[in-house]
Amino acid sequence: MTPFDVLRQQVQDRPDAIAVSTPYRAASYRKMWSRIERSTARLQGEWGVLPGDTIAYLGCGHLDALVMYFAAARCGARLLPLEHPALQANAAALVAANGVTLVLHDDAWPVSADAFPVPCKPLSTLIATVCRYRESVQEDSAAVSLLEFTEDAAAGRADASGALRPRSFDALAATAMTCPAGRQQLSGALFDAGVFAPVALATMLAGETLTFGDAVL
Repeated sequence: MTPFDVLRQQVQDRPDAIAVSTPYRAASYRKMWSRIERSTARLQGEWGVLPGDTIAYLGCGHLDALVMYFAAARCGARLLPLEHPALQANAAALVAANGVTLVLHDDAWPVSADAFPVPCKPLSTLIATVCRYRESVQEDSAAVSLLEFTEDAAAGRADASGALRPRSFDALAATAMTCPAGRQQLSGALFDAGVFAPVALATMLAGETLTFGDAVL
């Protein structure tokens, strides 16, 4: 059973249980998976994301960013998260160096149309409207789905070595399964190594509620 299967099992067993809550809204496991399916279809059908492509994310991880990761992973794409100020300040160079084909950013993030040489879209457009395409995926949870930054790189230290660690959904889930399950509150950068797998994934794979608090970066 893959991590995708585990999430679908949560949807089947606990469809109305709250998967993610924030100070402003909440999403059940059924609604969360529906958003993931819609986002998968949009990435594939409307935006032409292919297996092996890299998507960059400018923002501070929240519910929609979590949906974005799962959708990208189902498409076989990898996510380059640029959540920390040091990474965001160097975003153009990181996008170019990592072969990014699409940039998604939080709606409140000021990004000019010509900031990047690739399409750049507000994250809300991934989920906000009905998608006329249908998803057609062959999920591969062993493929790289997250380009994880080391703490030194996130802090902008010039001597950071091995700045990026490619991680698959399988590897992230394996880490998550070793962490205590239960209701968890998350603040800060969602995709940090000490947050995403051991807190966010561990909570969702266990069918519990992940609560987003105030971001601290």
